[in-house]
Amino acid sequence: MMTSMGIKNPMNAGMGPILMASRDPGSANMLVGLHWLLHKSQNGTLREKFLQILNVDQNAILRINAWGPAVKVWEHYGWAAHDVGEVETDQDQEFAWACQLVAVCAPSVLVTGLDDVDAIRTRALWMAATQQGVRVVILADNDTYLLERCFDLDRRRFEPDIIVVSNERVREGFELENFPMKNVHVLPNLAHERIKADGEGFNDLRSEWGATTDQTLVLFVSLVGAEMIEKGRKPPFDETQMLYDLLASLEKKRLSLPAGPHVSKPFLVVRPHPRENISKFEWMKSAEFTFPVIVSSQGSPKDAIYSSDWVVGRKSGVVDEAILREAQVYLLAD
Repeated sequence: MMTSMGIKNPMNAGMGPILMASRDPGSANMLVGLHWLLHKSQNGTLREKFLQILNVDQNAILRINAWGPAVKVWEHYGWAAHDVGEVETDQDQEFAWACQLVAVCAPSVLVTGLDDVDAIRTRALWMAATQQGVRVVILADNDTYLLERCFDLDRRRFEPDIIVVSNERVREGFELENFPMKNVHVLPNLAHERIKADGEGFNDLRSEWGATTDQTLVLFVSLVGAEMIEKGRKPPFDETQMLYDLLASLEKKRLSLPAGPHVSKPFLVVRPHPRENISKFEWMKSAEFTFPVIVSSQGSPKDAIYSSDWVVGRKSGVVDEAILREAQVYLLAD
């Protein structure tokens, strides 16, 4: 059995770099938001609050590690994270790698998002940092399944030094589970703060998708429900059924039946989740529809949102971004 027990060393507080690491896109967006806050944002008050939580100087060096979908998130932001390799190995190898990284980097704090239940490397880093007396700060990118994701490689509950959530309701949920409340802080979602401060410049994807100006471009934001079921977590939605329903509705020139918003000359773009197995869309290649249907991950979420007339899906990172960017959003029920 691995151990995550360790003693924090206050003498090292603020002296080393900030070690940042993520796999999932939501987590990466939070870390990108932190980078933006520390180096680009004009919000000095919020910056000071996060610097206090991290217990570091504003000029602390950032050591950014990413793998899997997170790499592209950093690329879209315009910053090259250190790509540590997409494939996660077994727990022992990941823990050994994490221990070495933390020892070599000698950070004052490890900052991660709250990667999903199948993420091994992130949890290995939590345990390695704790074992070596390095503070662990987690930035939660959404409000769901937070406690269910707070576990270590031994499947025991993991209590970071600090977890940042976006509202009091979520904080109260931790209190009900006897989580140490001094560890739970409520601060604005940094991914959302960066989006709200972002400009409207984007790369128009309509021509690349093959859509004409008279077509109504509908962007369906897919999810990883089927993949999570395979990992042991059953989500309260079925993205495949949502897509089936949307296709049937668009055949009637509506976003949902019987009385969803009317769309003329629909053109559907299915945007897979970065961790989604796109083989689930293979059947669409031979299917016949009365309107154009493509599957595309082209461009950044911002590009895809602004290139579309409607953004359709369940609440998620991309749908939340579309709402913040004041796009036309049609929310599908669970």
